[in-house]
Amino acid sequence: MTQSPPQPIKQRAIEQLQAARLFKGIPPYDLEALIDVMTYQTFAEGEVLFRKGDSGDSMFLILSGRVRIFTQDAAGNPIDLAYLEPPRIFGDFVIFDQKPRSASAVSVAPAECLVLYREAFLQFLPQHTFVGLVMMRNIAEQVRKVTYILSKVNSTLDLIANGDFATALHQLAQTTSDDGALQTLINTFTEMIRSLQDRETALKGGNAAT
Repeated sequence: MTQSPPQPIKQRAIEQLQAARLFKGIPPYDLEALIDVMTYQTFAEGEVLFRKGDSGDSMFLILSGRVRIFTQDAAGNPIDLAYLEPPRIFGDFVIFDQKPRSASAVSVAPAECLVLYREAFLQFLPQHTFVGLVMMRNIAEQVRKVTYILSKVNSTLDLIANGDFATALHQLAQTTSDDGALQTLINTFTEMIRSLQDRETALKGGNAAT
């Protein structure tokens, strides 16, 4: 269901936007103006918000509920990337670059979201240039964090290629993020390494027995 944000939701939405990294440093009156151009939508449990490859034109703020972000491997098996709850924002990059969705999103519980469409955002910006500047600054900060995590992952991959699982796991244990989605990726990658290590140990044990 789609409609304008109900009045009782606006104050809660302002508080949630203030808690979101993307809107850090933006005054409440600017956030209220932004909420006025956002669309209130509800999603039933199991409803797909978007699929990987869909054209991107909107950003989501979760007001209530839970959303699963996932992709698929080459065989079509689902790979969970994150489970998001209020006040998480996702899909924010597409309102700037319009790139296709890099993952799929589905509600795993009845959810309420505020959705910011790119067209509405572009109409909003000329009168609220400070908001756009702060959002770009916050995105740049997030990109730096992602770049740091990826550099650690690449270093870890080199260790795995050399069979040094212990050092790889130790290095990942020292790599943390205050971003829930990034930390989920780190944890998932850690479990993958442990699985590879166990498989390698089992293979060596089998070869020794023969």
